[in-house]
Amino acid sequence: MTITTINLKTGERVTSQNDAPSFVTPAEVLAQERGSMVASAMQVRLALLAAGRLDEVEAIVAAADTATQIAWDKATEFRRLSPTIAAFAALASPPFSDEDLDALFTAAMEIEV
Repeated sequence: MTITTINLKTGERVTSQNDAPSFVTPAEVLAQERGSMVASAMQVRLALLAAGRLDEVEAIVAAADTATQIAWDKATEFRRLSPTIAAFAALASPPFSDEDLDALFTAAMEIEV
């Protein structure tokens, strides 16, 4: 397959040969989606409240080391793939699954601030 691209700044045409189109796997799409999930601390707390798990996570934080407590209290946003979120997820009972965290962040990001 021949692919021609045009540099919009210079007008230069670049033609390349590609034997097969590249495809993104569903796992790669999911990883990209998870990597882009970011919510404010308030949104995450409200989503946890709506899911009935805010008290549980707050108890996990209260039992954690001081650095983790500061991170939880002072963070302005949380990223779905952050180590802090992964640690909280593993300590919960039952633990948050990847799908649970996806749903939590999806819900959190829909909360208008």
